[in-house]
Amino acid sequence: MSRFFLQVVICLLFFISCAMPSSAQDKAKPALIVTIVVDPLPASWIEQMTDQMGSGGIKKLLLQGSVFSNAHTGQILSNRSSSISSISTGAPPSVHGVVGMTWYDRLRKEEISSTEDYQIRSMTEYGHRAKHSAHQLLVTSFGDQLKNNTEGKVISICLEPDGAILGGGHQTDGTYWFDSHSGRWISNAKFVTSIPQWVIDFNNNNHPDQYLTQEWDLLSGSSQYPNAVLDNSPFEIGLFGSKTTFPYKLKRLTRNSTEGEYEILRHTPFGNTMTTDFTIAALHNEKLGQTESTDYLNITFTAFEKIISLYGYESQEAVDALLRLDLEIQHLLYILEENVGRDNILIIFTSTHGISWNTDLATSRNLPAGRFRSRNSIALLNSYLSAIYGENYWIENYLNQQIYLDQTLIDQNKIPIEDIQEKAARFMIQFHGVSDAFTANQLSSAKVINPKGSIYQNAFHSNRSGDILLILKPGWIEDENFVCNHLSPYPYDQKIPLILWGGSVSSKTIKEQVQLTDIAPSLSELTGIPLPNGCNGQSFIKLIY
Repeated sequence: MSRFFLQVVICLLFFISCAMPSSAQDKAKPALIVTIVVDPLPASWIEQMTDQMGSGGIKKLLLQGSVFSNAHTGQILSNRSSSISSISTGAPPSVHGVVGMTWYDRLRKEEISSTEDYQIRSMTEYGHRAKHSAHQLLVTSFGDQLKNNTEGKVISICLEPDGAILGGGHQTDGTYWFDSHSGRWISNAKFVTSIPQWVIDFNNNNHPDQYLTQEWDLLSGSSQYPNAVLDNSPFEIGLFGSKTTFPYKLKRLTRNSTEGEYEILRHTPFGNTMTTDFTIAALHNEKLGQTESTDYLNITFTAFEKIISLYGYESQEAVDALLRLDLEIQHLLYILEENVGRDNILIIFTSTHGISWNTDLATSRNLPAGRFRSRNSIALLNSYLSAIYGENYWIENYLNQQIYLDQTLIDQNKIPIEDIQEKAARFMIQFHGVSDAFTANQLSSAKVINPKGSIYQNAFHSNRSGDILLILKPGWIEDENFVCNHLSPYPYDQKIPLILWGGSVSSKTIKEQVQLTDIAPSLSELTGIPLPNGCNGQSFIKLIY
């Protein structure tokens, strides 16, 4: 009798142990996955500002979530379009093809954007501003896989079309971006068969007009920004190249706009507020997280990008914008918990890339920094190549620290492409501010002799990247109309925040190195769907649960 009883107990334990992985997976599988991406946000900046943040926003994620302390972009030349594509696809630019917000198209002989698509039928009166798609994204996204393999909804929202489109993917239930000419949230027939009534109603409330009457002033007194530079710093450019001190009257600033009456909203904290408002409307009206299938909501906050590039992250404007963003995230978390419940949500909080310091401010403090004068350097390079190969225009374009040689001209003159690339690269490393130069041949054949070689090769796409990639010295940026940049391989650009929060995620710090391409395979494993078809990232789910 006792032996029989023992056998029964063993059998029961066996069946329970077999069932445990399934129940654990069911517990971890959320009703709603939300990615919150900030463009840009260095990991170090959060660490510096935590004490000044409230308890319900970013600090809440830090204290209650799983924090990856060693997260990186995993690619050089990080920008909004390429990084968001890497998040959504689990692939680097060398695979997904989005090498920048813009790049040079050799066949069309012009600079093209990552999402602009004039073949798209516009269902609205917004014309070319609605003509965007994911046609430049060469692989599928997590959103595509979720939509094609489950009954879950996919909604993607950003002020900028690239953030919304590349974050959602080729197929969504709604991809929306802001039109600064009309002050409306828009989409097109590629993503929705018609503009939903809730979007029409939201637009009819005229929120942007209300925001235009606002004044942007410090959220707290200047004494609350002890680490920021003085408000009247001479090392700032200002919105539309004008005023650089608080307060900012938005209506007055619109006079200098070239991209519509509401452009100023895209470059101030009110743009992030509009994004939050529209996201909450989508959450309610699309009933996200209310069914048995997992829904996916992608949100990208982009109002930081212009503020930081024109003022520097050391400025009072940037600090104030971060504290205001923290309030937006607090509001969003509250709504999500109230409507979906923390146990049913998984939030992924991250950013597109870091940012360099204010180069002019650093120079004034005798720190190693400077501006690379690309126009002069490229002109001298062409003269050098002309002296070797004959007088001609050997350089077709220069963009994003990449030199595009005229390959047709080179072929016509029967010059080995590797030879002219190598000569150009050797010439360029002589210039002040240039640390290194790699040829397309080196990058495509994995011949980069450098500890960080993979992040260079991850960013290289044979049909879209240039012939020579320039690496500037730490602290150096190109001589353009901004005070900082984000195209380098250095920690201030590469290291980003990555936090998971909600559901059965526990509070912990994870020291293993991860990168943006690891997010999509992790979400795929969690939801039990196939990986995006170009994915080569590694799931970090086992580090969480």
